[in-house]
Amino acid sequence: MFTTRIEETCSKMEAQRKFEIEVLPKKEGWQLFKDMAEISDDETADEVLSIAKNTADECGGLPLSLVVIGKALKKQKFPHKWRDALQQLQKSSATNLEGMENIVYQSIRLSYDYLGSEDQDLLLLCSLLAKDESIPIENLFRYARGLELFPNTDTLNKTRDRAYSIAVNLKSCYLLQPGDEEDEVKLHCVIRDFCLQMATRDKCGYLVKHDGLKEWPGHDIDESCSAISITFDKLDQLQDGLKYEKVKLLRVICHNLGERNNSEEFFKDMKELGVLELKSMNIQIPSSIQLLTGLRTLCLIGCKIHSQLSMIGSLKKLEILSFYHSYFCDHFPIQLSNLSNLRSLDLRFRELSYPLLPGVLSGMKKLEELYLGRYIPIEGEDKRNIIEELSSLTSLCTFQISTRDTQILMQILQALCLKNLENFQIISTKRPLHSTKDYRVTRTLFLEDDIEANMLLQPIINSLMKRTYYLHIKEAKVSKNLVSEIDGDGFINLKTLKLSCGDFEYLINATNSIPSDTFGKLESLELKGLPNLTEICNGVLKPPFSGGPRAKVQWGRKKKNLRKKSENPKKLEKKI
Repeated sequence: MFTTRIEETCSKMEAQRKFEIEVLPKKEGWQLFKDMAEISDDETADEVLSIAKNTADECGGLPLSLVVIGKALKKQKFPHKWRDALQQLQKSSATNLEGMENIVYQSIRLSYDYLGSEDQDLLLLCSLLAKDESIPIENLFRYARGLELFPNTDTLNKTRDRAYSIAVNLKSCYLLQPGDEEDEVKLHCVIRDFCLQMATRDKCGYLVKHDGLKEWPGHDIDESCSAISITFDKLDQLQDGLKYEKVKLLRVICHNLGERNNSEEFFKDMKELGVLELKSMNIQIPSSIQLLTGLRTLCLIGCKIHSQLSMIGSLKKLEILSFYHSYFCDHFPIQLSNLSNLRSLDLRFRELSYPLLPGVLSGMKKLEELYLGRYIPIEGEDKRNIIEELSSLTSLCTFQISTRDTQILMQILQALCLKNLENFQIISTKRPLHSTKDYRVTRTLFLEDDIEANMLLQPIINSLMKRTYYLHIKEAKVSKNLVSEIDGDGFINLKTLKLSCGDFEYLINATNSIPSDTFGKLESLELKGLPNLTEICNGVLKPPFSGGPRAKVQWGRKKKNLRKKSENPKKLEKKI
């Protein structure tokens, strides 16, 4: 038997079994803490007991932290000592507690020192986000790209792959924990405190405050800090006269939009900025943004933007530009065509009143990722010019569009080099707005509202279907089955299938020759409003699908269970 901090060591040592020591459940953590602090429910004052429970909760179930902090507060009977300890933990200054620095932090430091420099940098970036926040690795990728942390990754996907690879490594070292979603991570509060200390030592310090500020912090600011991440309950005015000459990353988040934030000189003394993220702000872009000549990542997330977007066109080094879920009620400025170095453009506005006009994309020849959001169709010469500009984006590998105009959709898809697309989200709907729950784009095809069968049989759509992971067809006037009439290859890459309001009689016509691995990767099946559906498979199908999953089919108020016997039944998520 051996112990290790690094999961990969188990593989190298050819371990037959692995036992992961995870954080303790709340009840077990509280019991361990009481044992170490030598307090009991019967003999300890109620006030002390209440504070002690909150103190134990701040340890986040980490056994080492529970033991060290519990022992540091051993036999303390007075509330003021407990309140002081809790306050230090909540304000990330627990090293003042006796024993914390020498035991917990040195233990984390040992793991940290074994990391490569890129791994250390990404771990430190995680400490910029709020405590207990689930951190999208996509955000870390954008920050890393803007800060040029991975100099040997020339494309966005290579940078993204590096960020994901490092995140996996940090989880295997137990310095990161799994997040709420598969592509998210969490940072334990004790490790977060350690990272903030390392940032102070190695990176000139981070200014991190997420406890609901109402005005810009002043007295405790270190003007030499390299990164700032602040959350406000409400911010009515950006502050002038801030001097952060060494800051390279700035995140400002508001819980409420509030009044319009306008300070023309706000960025005047932040000329080293490589990453700027503003979230949920009511803002007019300050003219001083033009001074940020080294800016590479600019994200305006959920903001209400008042004109002056044209000034962004002067940021020649900009590589990532996102307006995800923001409001903008003006014409999209032609000056953005000057962003010749741009690699990723996200136009998924929550509300955009005017269509994207020709000329904006003309100068963005390096674009690798384009998210058009809810595309507003245009006609005549403008439409032809837009399609021509799209066809010139030969480096494009990620593409997203939502439109009600199937004709323009087909023309755009014909203009693109589809074989180069590694990720796509194609949405055809007549709804006023098709909103996605998040920013992820992973091989999704969403077709609804009177889609004709001949559209599904078009080579362009058919080639996308063969690579699609998530397929949703709604109210489509299609033929009787999916396989083999629509995809004779059997949807071998499909993970999720949703069918609703169509004329399908069955999904698979196994009376014809079809691949044995039909629906071989299917994990989730949802069937709804299919009045003509009689069975999933017409005929005998070999494993792995073989009709093994049980599907609940619903139309009106009726439900019908369908099942086909299988030699090799495949587990499938049940949905209605």
